Amino acid sequence: MGSKVLVESTPKVGSKFWFDLDVPVVSIPINSTAIKTTDTIIGYSGEKRKILIVEDRWENRAVLINMLEPIGFELAEAADGQEGVEKAVEFQPDLILTDLVMPVMDGYEMAQQLRQIPEFRDIIIIAISANAFIANRQNSLESGCTDFLAKPIQVENLLDKIQSYLNVSWIYDCEGKNKSQEVGDESICYSQVAITEMVIPPKEELLALVQAAEIGDVSGVEQGIIRLQQLNPEYTPFATIVWELAEEFEYEEIIKLINRYL
Repeated sequence: MGSKVLVESTPKVGSKFWFDLDVPVVSIPINSTAIKTTDTIIGYSGEKRKILIVEDRWENRAVLINMLEPIGFELAEAADGQEGVEKAVEFQPDLILTDLVMPVMDGYEMAQQLRQIPEFRDIIIIAISANAFIANRQNSLESGCTDFLAKPIQVENLLDKIQSYLNVSWIYDCEGKNKSQEVGDESICYSQVAITEMVIPPKEELLALVQAAEIGDVSGVEQGIIRLQQLNPEYTPFATIVWELAEEFEYEEIIKLINRYL
């Protein structure tokens, strides 16, 4: 964009990085709109659902994982269409999110092959592509995809489609805005102050988690949270609260929270 990254550094004091850009002034006002994000969604009701993410770029898979994993979905990944077919047979997902342009086998052919397998004739396949032209959308549907989302992914759109196709009700954190009343669905709303009403994991699981928090083991805490979600979907509201604290490195708060149940 015609700029350079500059740096000033003073030993034992610190460093400063900056850049300058000339950008045009937007003449058309942009109206802010309310967006549903995973910050207030802490889980969903019902049985645990599986989602397969098929995408050749790991960073794009990571974006989707960071959106969906804290909510409690069981996820699997594949780096191309061929691996996606194999992983689908092994993982038996409830829904598939797939890129269309990939090496080895693209998303179009993967969808066609899956539709030839009896157990996947009715599975939900949502195509995700930066090429949002009508022709691309139409080609994806003709190949066997159920729906289409344009990149970059809008969290609200993705969650709306997942909720619609999987027929789930979101569980919200009531300390934020009460989204349940806004959307008018049957979503369940939990408050962090009412955490005593949630299903608390067994003591041995809590001990492992609090020990990781006490020594600042970031990876250990994250793995412990993921393990709780995998053990029982009913632990998801509790695990999500711990996850939110971990994202802010509030390990002291994690320790205090868990110690209430030890």
